[in-house]
Amino acid sequence: MIFVDTNYFLRLLNDDKSALHKKATDFFIKAASGKGNYMTSHLVIFEIYWVLKSFYHQDKIRLVSMIGSILKMDCIEIEARIQLLEALALFSESSLEFEDCYHIQIAKSAKCTNIATFDTKLFRAYVLEKVDFSKGKDFEKVAKKLGL
Repeated sequence: MIFVDTNYFLRLLNDDKSALHKKATDFFIKAASGKGNYMTSHLVIFEIYWVLKSFYHQDKIRLVSMIGSILKMDCIEIEARIQLLEALALFSESSLEFEDCYHIQIAKSAKCTNIATFDTKLFRAYVLEKVDFSKGKDFEKVAKKLGL
């Protein structure tokens, strides 16, 4: 098993014609051919997101496209892939940050009945939906209202 770090994905996405881009491209071609076992973590996905947003100043449409292309790589085992894909879908349709969308998906998959947060934007995602967790409303109803 080979762990794939952030910089390999970034070099693949950044087609700068450099030797490192070629090396990353060759690496992923090999992975796609089924030669070897590869994996990465959800933290790597968030590092990629942060670099693309902060350093390369990618807009939301490009971020969704680029992160989505990585998450759809079947040749790489990605920790929490389903939750990341669901978070990316929510991120693409909402004003929430990607990490908050991920928190929602992780909470949903764990069947949490509430999210304790001081993040007003995340909190409003629930309050504006008129969901009162204290009166027994469950997370699945919130997810349904959010279109998840």
